[in-house]
Amino acid sequence: MNTDTERLNLILSTSNEGYWEWNLATDRVYLSPRFCEFTGYSSDTTEFDTAFMKMIIHPDDHHKFFLATQDFFQDKKEMSIITCRMISKSGTIRWIESKGNIVEHDKSGNVLRMVGTVVDITDRKQVEDELLKLNRALLAISDCNQALLHTDNEMQLLSDICRIVVESGGYRMAWVGYAENDTEKSVRPVARAGFEDGYLETLMISWADIERG
Repeated sequence: MNTDTERLNLILSTSNEGYWEWNLATDRVYLSPRFCEFTGYSSDTTEFDTAFMKMIIHPDDHHKFFLATQDFFQDKKEMSIITCRMISKSGTIRWIESKGNIVEHDKSGNVLRMVGTVVDITDRKQVEDELLKLNRALLAISDCNQALLHTDNEMQLLSDICRIVVESGGYRMAWVGYAENDTEKSVRPVARAGFEDGYLETLMISWADIERG
């Protein structure tokens, strides 16, 4: 490790950022000690290369991550900023934000080396997600109030509320049921919205004091 890298690692150790360097000619990736902490892997026992990066990037983010990298190479932008999920050695999923620059090309213009930083933004993403849920809930409440003001038909109101919960609240499905005064003490669905694929017909919900009640 050269002196410049040691100095950079010392500086970054005072922050939450890690440092990486990707040599495309050898397909070797250097990860700073801080970045290694994020992953849970050690450079003493693990070879860091493209295959390793594919392993730690969440499968649902593979396409986004590597497509963004290829677009960056082709467009020759000054900086690449990628946000994705990473799976640590322990199985913990963390959100990271990586910023990178191309620092070396060959004579044909092909990328030879990239360097960049990475920061754990899991806490920030959790706050953003909670705010999104809160905003959706407030929007759904507002829309439900509007539906209540403009509808005097009970079934239409229940149907509108289910639709609002799905569209404004962000839920996959919503439904309303009435408790029936029958032997089984069943619950009869009267309004629904979203994807349920026959779910309610097979649910057999009861308001009795039983396991499925």
